[in-house]
Amino acid sequence: MKNKIFEFTLIPLEGLQADLTEFNRYLHKDEIVLVKNATIKRKKEFLAGRLAAKTAYCLLVKNGKSMDFQDICIHNDCLGAPYLGDSRYFSSISHDNEYAAAVVSDRQEIKIGVDIQRSDMVNEQIKSYFLNKKEIQLLDKYQYLFAENILYTAFWVAKESMSKLLQYGFSSYGLLEIEHLEIENDLIINFKGLSSFQVIIRLFHGYVLGFAAFKKKIGLLNKDNLEIKESKLV
Repeated sequence: MKNKIFEFTLIPLEGLQADLTEFNRYLHKDEIVLVKNATIKRKKEFLAGRLAAKTAYCLLVKNGKSMDFQDICIHNDCLGAPYLGDSRYFSSISHDNEYAAAVVSDRQEIKIGVDIQRSDMVNEQIKSYFLNKKEIQLLDKYQYLFAENILYTAFWVAKESMSKLLQYGFSSYGLLEIEHLEIENDLIINFKGLSSFQVIIRLFHGYVLGFAAFKKKIGLLNKDNLEIKESKLV
């Protein structure tokens, strides 16, 4: 893309202290309030997610020029979805175990929901929790093409990334029935009743990432425009 309309960042949790020093350096005072009583694990996830989103914002809006992260505030709406104070841009954040991922995009051009999960997170025991009979049949049909549990996790990630795009949280899962797959250069997941949307699936070091967007925009998320690698803070 000649003019970037989105940025993706992937921040490792390793090395983050999530202490008051780091909070004061990287978080807005209103963000600190949100996690001041949280567990250490939650504080690290929160900090990494905010770092990922703020880095993406700076890369997209300031062409990588450093900014004082404590001056950038990412709020949470009533369902817990993050949103930037700069309303021109749409943000989506996810984290799991070792990484936090974030996408910031120009909402007039494209909105992207992101999710990341370990590839062994979803298994046979819990697939009935979030898949109906038709989805299980679809999963079983294509399971032989993938390593163990990859497709289970991909289905979960697809629903999670779509719920973040729609900003409805888990309440949207009833709407998100996976109808068919497209397997070419990437795995692309399509939904029944939401034919205007798709999710593109990528793998990275034992993790499954999902990127949800309008179908007519999904081509912008090809590997030339969306490279999966660890990001450095700006």
